[in-house]
Amino acid sequence: MSDDISDTFSVPIKEFPGYLLRAASQAAISRLSERLGEYDMRLTEASILVAIQTNPGCRQSQIGKSLYISSANLTPKLHQLEKRKLIKRKPLDGRTNWLTLTQRGDEVASACLIAMKEHEDVLLELIKPISADEFTAAMKRLTTAFNR
Repeated sequence: MSDDISDTFSVPIKEFPGYLLRAASQAAISRLSERLGEYDMRLTEASILVAIQTNPGCRQSQIGKSLYISSANLTPKLHQLEKRKLIKRKPLDGRTNWLTLTQRGDEVASACLIAMKEHEDVLLELIKPISADEFTAAMKRLTTAFNR
């Protein structure tokens, strides 16, 4: 029996849009993760920094809701970012903190955002002839539908 199964082996799900979406997403995220690793960042951490950079003084709940990160998962990430001196928490009341970036956090967020935008440029080039607006609208419909 040959180890080369590509001639006879068939997997019907490999033609399903959902399967292809997952496979493409995993490959794209893997490539982006490599790039963000140059800044010692993971995708979730970089996304959090960019969210804070764009919305200085935001609350943890706003980040979680916007990035689909549960409080249980977000809290330890914020602690790590604070420990790495990338973010600062400023008390708002007994339970709520305003989040801001340190100077170093701002620099890392800017570098990560550039890497993310460059990654998106490659992605959009690969999905042609679909327009960026059409692709983005379709992804938003999927995200909304499956996050209900």
